[in-house]
Formats: sequence, structure tokens, C-alpha cells
Amino acid sequence: DGGRPPAPEHLSFSTLNREDPFVARLVAIFAGLNFFISPVLILLPHYVSRVLGADAAALANLEAGLWLGMLAGTFLATHLFRRTRLVNTLRILMVGFGVCYLPLGWTANQLTAGAALCLAGALLSVLNVKLIHFFQGRVAHARKGRFFALLTGLTGATFPISFLLFGFLLDRMAADTLFVVCAVGILVLSIPLFLVPARDVPGTEAP
Repeated sequence: DGGRPPAPEHLSFSTLNREDPFVARLVAIFAGLNFFISPVLILLPHYVSRVLGADAAALANLEAGLWLGMLAGTFLATHLFRRTRLVNTLRILMVGFGVCYLPLGWTANQLTAGAALCLAGALLSVLNVKLIHFFQGRVAHARKGRFFALLTGLTGATFPISFLLFGFLLDRMAADTLFVVCAVGILVLSIPLFLVPARDVPGTEAP
């Protein structure tokens, strides 16, 4: 049919990596970050009961702190790092988020854990807003649908793998130890961001 537009080309991660390695690197980091974020949902109940020795009210308080932090971060995202290039912003947010997980492995204090989770939630929301804003401006309009489908597919695929792995580990290791594992994983994921000079990546200004 001559009136029908040609079918859009399939967008795979390898194609994205060949055409825009920087964006592909960010997609991989974002997927990896989700892998280490999602276990909090299964680690927290065990952390509260076995490490803090607290009840369901403490669990509710810690989860509320996390979600309130995420809510606050969503509103603050457009006001933070406005004059900072995206690469530098992501470095700060990734390292900060990883550091926020460390107190959960080093202390059994409910107030400290709640503050750490609240700050982690805020940093995560700011990170999400900055990344999605960048992707919206960087990816060509004609392929945005395929790009965000790829991004969602890759990040979503990490959830069941993460749940299965950390559920398995939770039967063999303490929850506070696994929070340190997640923190180290996030910090390791931030390393590739430090290997890219901000001045060498065009169009990465943060909103």
C-alpha cells in the first residue's frame, strides 16, 4: 500500500549503544539501579523485625519516610542542580543514594534508618526526573515510543530477578548486610559516570 507509512525500525539496546553510547550507558545504569532499589520492599520487613526488633508500626514509619522522601523529591527536582550539567548531577545523586543505604547496615536505630530512607527516596525522585527530562530532549521524537518501551522493558525485567535473588539471599544473610550489598552495588554502578568527562558530552545540561 503506497499510502501506508513504512514500519518503524526495531530499536534494540545494541542499536542504541551503536548510535548513542552515552544514552545506552544511562539506560544500563538506570536498569542496574532498579535492580538494587527493588529489594527494599522485601528487606525492610525483615530489617524491622530482626535487626530493629520492632513492630509493624515501625515498618509503617520507615516505609512512610521512604515514600514521603520520594514525594518531596518530585517537587524539588526542578529547583535542584539547575546550573549543573547532567553528568555531574547524576554522579552526586547516585553516590548520595548509595551512601543513604549504608546506615541501614551499620546501625540499628529506627530514627537514623528513617532519615536515611527519606533522603534516599528524595534523591531517587530527583534522579528519575532529571533522567527522564534528559531522555525526552535527547531522543528523536520519531523513536521516543520505542525508546521508552525499551527503557521500561529493561528496567522492568530487573524486578523479578532482583526479588528472586535477594529473597534467596535473605534466607542466608541478615537484612542489614544485604542493605550494604545494595549500597555497594549502587556505588559501583556510579563508576561509569565518572569515566565520562562532563564537557565531552553535549546536550547534558540538567533542567
